[in-house]
Amino acid sequence: MTDQFSKKSEAWSARFTEPVADLVKRYTASVDFDKRLAMQDIAGSLAHADMLQAVGLSRAPVVATHACCRALCDHPRNLDDEQLDALRDTAGLVQITAVPAFLRPGAPGT
Repeated sequence: MTDQFSKKSEAWSARFTEPVADLVKRYTASVDFDKRLAMQDIAGSLAHADMLQAVGLSRAPVVATHACCRALCDHPRNLDDEQLDALRDTAGLVQITAVPAFLRPGAPGT
């Protein structure tokens, strides 16, 4: 009997005998890149949650400045539907900016 770990790179860490599917290889190929972006992803998620929490806690209407609608242009500064609904529900406002990068996909600065 051969040591199962001697062929670790050939099969799923020696747990299975069939080769790794191409789909799995493509999916896991980005893990190192994903690790480098993890903190930015977490920071973005926390910022989103913080904004929603601020809207819920504020006694005065919240004003979101320098933003647009993410459904129209997928820019990180733009607000998604959940955020826009939260502002609407609490009489908040969105200051729509005229910066092309926030308004048009592919504009300079995106």
